[in-house]
Amino acid sequence: MHNLTNKAKILVIDDEDSIIKLLEDILTKQGYTILKAYNGVEALDILKYNPDIDLILLDIVMPEMDGYETCKQIKSTKTYKDIPIFFLTGLNDLTNQDKGYNLGVVEFIEKPLNMHILEMKINIHLELKQYRDTLESLVDLKTKEIKSISNFAIDCMATLAEFRDNETGLHIKRTQNYIKILAEELSKTPKYHNKLEEKTTWTFRTGVYYRVLPKHKNKLNERIINLLYRSAPLHDIGKIVIPDSILLKPGKLTVDEFEIMKTHAIKGQEILLAAGKKIKNNPFLAYAIDIAGTHHEKWDGTGYPFKLKGEGIPLCGRLMAVADVYDALINKRVYKPTFSHNKAVKIIKESSGTQFDPDIVEAFLKVESRFDKISKKYTDKDTQCESVSR
Repeated sequence: MHNLTNKAKILVIDDEDSIIKLLEDILTKQGYTILKAYNGVEALDILKYNPDIDLILLDIVMPEMDGYETCKQIKSTKTYKDIPIFFLTGLNDLTNQDKGYNLGVVEFIEKPLNMHILEMKINIHLELKQYRDTLESLVDLKTKEIKSISNFAIDCMATLAEFRDNETGLHIKRTQNYIKILAEELSKTPKYHNKLEEKTTWTFRTGVYYRVLPKHKNKLNERIINLLYRSAPLHDIGKIVIPDSILLKPGKLTVDEFEIMKTHAIKGQEILLAAGKKIKNNPFLAYAIDIAGTHHEKWDGTGYPFKLKGEGIPLCGRLMAVADVYDALINKRVYKPTFSHNKAVKIIKESSGTQFDPDIVEAFLKVESRFDKISKKYTDKDTQCESVSR
């Protein structure tokens, strides 16, 4: 912690010049930096240019704007709301004290001022503020560290799944950017835009816990789009439990083998749900679970693993379906050649209303040129890589 008397900055607000001069003389000698204002309007203007003020000494009875209104405006501004405020006043009855405390005042100092008591209380509150600020900084730092570790773990898990499937990590980059572009375009329409936050509940279905989407399940906002971007790399995490003899088979799968391959969607959910037991009510995991489990569902209900239909498929799964299929089409697979961008666009357009959500296809057609740019930016160096992404 820094030395209070060397660095603390105090704003004195009082219409009596004698009071301001008294406080300035005594507190300056104690090492405090003093700023002064003669009314609330002037004080608010000073705060705009000095948001780092540590404490405010405020008179109640002043012209233009009294202490109550000044305090109210300070406390309603996010930048200043945590600055401790003392009322210096002759109005020291209980009614005025209650009114001040309800506005967020921390101390009532009665006039005429007892400077020894005032200095002692200033020191106490400045020290408390420093403890709080230090704690908040540590919490912010810890939060950033946890986020970095979390993102690193996500990347490791996603890369493990891709490498085991003989794909490069660039597939992750491409599909991650595809889904973000699609979601941003879709969010421009009133049907899909919403500022509300999602709440997550769960139900038991087909052997796994599955997210029950709220009424605004088809809505998007900046936060949700960011969650989709972060969770998209885990869409094929379930492939890490598929036997090599199937996952890496250099040719078409048999019917029985394909049935086993299809279980990677449910397995992905199970893996992420196991991780979720350690992190309760995590919205990122909620989206990751939905994407992993439903990106192979089809609009007409013929997909897997739950045979969900239409808007019964989570929006994130419907978005990933288009992103994943586009990437599969433009890259070589053991069961198909590389298609051109135009051919891939044509296939997706023709699958609107059957395999894909028509609204998402419409959004895709508006941004398909950006898909092409992303695919070229993140091109696999080994163009002969024969991935088995099914």
